[in-house]
Amino acid sequence: MSAEKIFKKAVIATCAPMVAVAMWMSPTGLSATTVEIPDGADLENVRDAGVSAITNLLHALPPADGLTDSPAPDVKRVAIIAINDIADGYFESQLFNNFTTICGPKGYELYTKRDGPEYMALVEEFGKVEGNAITKALTDPATIQKMGMFKDVEAILFARLWGISQSENREIRVRYEAKMVVRETAQGAWGMETVGASGGVSAGTIQLASAEASISEAKSQVTVTVLRMNGMAGEVSANYATSDGSALGGADYSSASGAVTWADGDSSSKEIKITLTPDQEAEGNESFKLTLSAVTGGAELGEPLVATITIVESAPETPASKSAVLLAVVGVVGLVLVSLLVGKIRKASRPR
Repeated sequence: MSAEKIFKKAVIATCAPMVAVAMWMSPTGLSATTVEIPDGADLENVRDAGVSAITNLLHALPPADGLTDSPAPDVKRVAIIAINDIADGYFESQLFNNFTTICGPKGYELYTKRDGPEYMALVEEFGKVEGNAITKALTDPATIQKMGMFKDVEAILFARLWGISQSENREIRVRYEAKMVVRETAQGAWGMETVGASGGVSAGTIQLASAEASISEAKSQVTVTVLRMNGMAGEVSANYATSDGSALGGADYSSASGAVTWADGDSSSKEIKITLTPDQEAEGNESFKLTLSAVTGGAELGEPLVATITIVESAPETPASKSAVLLAVVGVVGLVLVSLLVGKIRKASRPR
């Protein structure tokens, strides 16, 4: 697509009136829709709110080996396509800068060859997307064909800036969305929308990043992410506690309770780590819950405030598999003994 082609105008969902969209030049060399900031809004607050939303999304993205229910669980290398941005392309750059730092430890690898023909073909294809039509575009045969040709990645992370608003107390809110799509099947593997805030006097909303999590019982711990959204004024905290389901504290996992805290001006995500207790019994998948409560500092509780954590049973070592290993060992030992015996016989039968 030539530089004269543009991404279509995005749907802007805001809490305050917006000015008209303009254009920005993506690092790919293509023009794209720009969402301008409200009149009188501080640019640094807009940037801070946007980065807060972006990092919340990236922290909430499950580990690469945690997309077990997705159409292709072997997702590792990911390409990012930003549908739109503010005038200087700041949010797209922050997506790329933060992805490796936040998602690299989760097993993901960022595709960086953004001038490649397959990548450019997809950018061109999604340059035709209008409004909230990504899902519809992914059913288009031409789009699926181009995604199928993009062999260098397993998934594509689409990012969209839905709107920027400013409240009466001059708090900036940036609404941002991300959707992970498996390249081979063009099916969604994960998606989330969040709001980042900066400035103003709101203490924000405390909530969990996801209402569900799953972890193999072979792992030593599970991580639950807690978000502070829509404000960061003042020091706030929220209590958390686990509760039994089919999984029992002390037997399947270590019961945990405590508090997560944020300093004034801090809107970073926080992590709660819960230790799993390995066992050798075949019990099937089991689950327990983690619940947030009792926020302080003027913050509010958002949704979800309860996460159901499923411990996925690992495939047990069956008697048959143990027997196979034992037979293999015996077989190897037997071959060695036979070889030694044959060698001795041959040596003894040689003429002296």
